[in-house]
Amino acid sequence: MRSLSQCEIWALYFETVSVSAISPLVCDTLTSPSGKYIRTNSGIYTDTLADELGCDSIITVNLTVHHSTFDSIAETVCDSFTAPDRAVYTTSGIKTAVIPNSAGCDSIITLDLTIKNSSSFPLTETVCNSYTAPDGMVYTTSGTKTAIIPIAVGCDSIIAIELTG
Repeated sequence: MRSLSQCEIWALYFETVSVSAISPLVCDTLTSPSGKYIRTNSGIYTDTLADELGCDSIITVNLTVHHSTFDSIAETVCDSFTAPDRAVYTTSGIKTAVIPNSAGCDSIITLDLTIKNSSSFPLTETVCNSYTAPDGMVYTTSGTKTAIIPIAVGCDSIIAIELTG
């Protein structure tokens, strides 16, 4: 006949085997309370921990797992781009934006950005009667005028014209 352990004796007399339940909602993974398991799917799992006497404490884990999402965007823009996470980029390259998805987990967006720059330059002209600007506008008074001309890469060329005369 085998002898009973202290935990078995306590369980018989005092009902000390502990049983509890938790219902975590997590993004992507959960490490079990014992640290023995990594769960990545929703479901009902059990885990066992030892209490202060070394007796089993059984935990039922009613797990709900939501997952992160991934997407990519390729954009070609003039001068700057405001990403979904509200970061503003002024240089081309691969960028990453992270925002919450509908489940409250990360939505990771890879941005392939091409930033083309507008050009601007000053122009000073002295005229007698009228001046026809590069954008076709005709001016008859002195002052600072602005001409905007689309350029080949799709962005604007902005010309600040200082007219005197």
